[in-house]
Amino acid sequence: MAELKVVVEYVKSKPDMYGNVYNFVAFTRIEDGAIAKGYISGGVSNVESAMLEMFGNWKNFKVIVSEVGIRELNRLVKGEKYLGCTSEDINPNVLKQWNNQEG
Repeated sequence: MAELKVVVEYVKSKPDMYGNVYNFVAFTRIEDGAIAKGYISGGVSNVESAMLEMFGNWKNFKVIVSEVGIRELNRLVKGEKYLGCTSEDINPNVLKQWNNQEG
């Protein structure tokens, strides 16, 4: 049986006046509590694809989606790094942040 390894908090903004939506993601690794966070382009399907590539099983991660106003999202992403768009970009950046917290 697959065990839960990561909880993903995906926060998207409400659309701006042009229909654009902005995204903030926090990946919490269950085994040690390490957190990788930042903003991404693309949607929740990009995050799910990245986690499937990393863990190979839907049961290894849980994605929690919420929506906030653009100003609130801007406060969340202020000072955060861009993690990427596709799994080829997101996964190395998540692993790098996690590995920097090991100790």
